Amino acid sequence: MSNLRLAAVVSSLAIGVAFAACVGDDPAAATDGGADGASSTDSSATADSNGGSDSAIPRDSASADTSSDATGDGSVWSPKQLPGVSLWLDSAVGVTYDGAAKATSWLDQSGNGNNAGLPASCGGPSRAVGSLNGRDTLAFDGTEAGGTCLSVPDNATLQFGTGDFAVFVVARYSNVPGILEAKPTATFWSKREQASPFGGVWLVGNTLSEAKLQLWQQNITGNQAISAKATLNDAKYHRFGGTRRARAFEVWVDGAVDGTTTLPAADDVSRVGRPVFIGGASELPKGWLSGNLAEVVAVKGNVSAAGVVQLDAYFKAKYGL
Repeated sequence: MSNLRLAAVVSSLAIGVAFAACVGDDPAAATDGGADGASSTDSSATADSNGGSDSAIPRDSASADTSSDATGDGSVWSPKQLPGVSLWLDSAVGVTYDGAAKATSWLDQSGNGNNAGLPASCGGPSRAVGSLNGRDTLAFDGTEAGGTCLSVPDNATLQFGTGDFAVFVVARYSNVPGILEAKPTATFWSKREQASPFGGVWLVGNTLSEAKLQLWQQNITGNQAISAKATLNDAKYHRFGGTRRARAFEVWVDGAVDGTTTLPAADDVSRVGRPVFIGGASELPKGWLSGNLAEVVAVKGNVSAAGVVQLDAYFKAKYGL
């Protein structure tokens, strides 16, 4: 009998050790409580409200937003998982500010090294502490001269060519439409040539007469998609985006296609050597964003409808939209 009792004790100990080892190796157990992206803010990115140069400590994207349960099943997802992602900027992660709380750099979380910096022709956007669901955003002032913007140097991952692409942002703006206004257009993304027909990609708020979202590959008629919704300059945060799939050109507002056109052709929009401007473009004095940016995601290649739905769910969960 004593041998049987000893065997039972040894067996129980072995089971306990095995169970402990399983729990210790479980990533979900190690990060319990971080599934809600809206609550997993990085204190290093918000602690210095005075905007000192060390106020935002860049982190690896895997830990930067550990994430939103965008799939609804408790699993962790981030834009880095989109096939072909070329740029991912999160305004609560990897932003460096000067002593006046103006952004001087914004680190890409996609793994491609497409970091945004401050061009000589622009001022840096301001740090808006805790301005969206407790997260920092970047505030662009929309002035006509010497406006605020950031730019990303060109490279192959940002050269979309004649292929499919997608650009999505979480943003708000208050620019007033009208060609005679000081700041009629709100640039979210600009990588295009300076002269007409302005070939390249431009995701922008406002037409000449209405506060609608536009995606351009050039300014010749038939080469733009424009949203059906107007009054988007309501200073409320929206999920704005644009996609090209073959000749289908679409703009997205708050998770749904809101305007589409069939392009006459898929232009080469690479504009080799041109940087991506975010929040404005130094050669377009009427293109400055008056508003805030929380996140920018760009993909070189096709993003399926399911992929867009997943990205939008991530935005909604993270920002409480």
